[in-house]
Parts: sequence; C-alpha cells; structure tokens
Amino acid sequence: MFAFAALQLNDPDPILWVFIYTVTGIILLFSAFGKRNIFYMTSLIVVLIVWMIYLSPGFFYWFNNKPAEELLYSMSPGRMYVEESREFLGLFIAIITLLPSFIMAVKEKLIKSKL
Repeated sequence: MFAFAALQLNDPDPILWVFIYTVTGIILLFSAFGKRNIFYMTSLIVVLIVWMIYLSPGFFYWFNNKPAEELLYSMSPGRMYVEESREFLGLFIAIITLLPSFIMAVKEKLIKSKL
C-alpha cells in the first residue's frame, strides 16, 4: 500500500490518495505484527465503501458501456468516468487488502470473548 501511496504523488489530488493508501498501509503493518484494531479497520472500511458508492455511477457507466482500454486513456472533462473508475478500483483494492486482517481481528475478539 505504501507503493500505491508513492504512485499517487503525480495525481491531481495527491494528498487525499496518499493519505488513504498510507493509513491502509499503517493498519496492515500493525496487523502484521499482531496489533489489530477492529475500530480503526471498521472505520476505514466504512469510509472506503461510502466513497465507492459515491463513485459507483461513473464506474458502472464505464463497466457497462466502454471497453476496458478506456481506463488507460487520459482523463478529460468529457470522460470523467475514467477517473471515477480508477478511483473506485483503487478503493476496492484497499478494501480487499484490509479484509483478511479484519476477519482475523474479529475472530480473535470472538475467541477472547468466549474465554
């Protein structure tokens, strides 16, 4: 995720994307060392899902009406769906990388609650 954050430095809105990928990376790094916080993971996943919902019209327009290669083209005012689809997929990647750690954290909490 930190590599994704670095790649966003040339984006038109780099602060937002560097922040999202860096926070995701930090949560995953802590998780790798056994420090899983359900609250932080849940909060981030909810924010990412809400953001994906906001971007979904552009993504589904591209998905249903345009070829996959369109995502490789430059964005222009007439093709906002390109940027929205890219952002949607970036958020999806962040969520997918968080899910295994989240599931492990929930399982750990359930095991501790049974003790």
